[in-house]
Amino acid sequence: MKLGVTDIKIGGWLGFYAKYLSKIAKKNNTLLRACPDFCSGYDEVGFKTFFIRPEDIDTYANYIDTF
Repeated sequence: MKLGVTDIKIGGWLGFYAKYLSKIAKKNNTLLRACPDFCSGYDEVGFKTFFIRPEDIDTYANYIDTF
C-alpha cells in the first residue's frame, strides 16, 4: 500500500480475513477485489478452501468492493 497500489485481489486463505483486510484497505484508500467462485477444494471431510458462492455476494459486499 505504501507503493501506491489502488486495489488488492484476495483469494485462497486471505478470503477468510476479508472483514479485517477491509478495515486496513479502507484506511489506506485501497479497494478489495474477489472473484465469486465455486469451491475447488472439497473432500470427504468437507470444504478445504475459501470461496464465495454467487448467491452470497450480498454477505461479502460490506467487506469487498469489487466482484
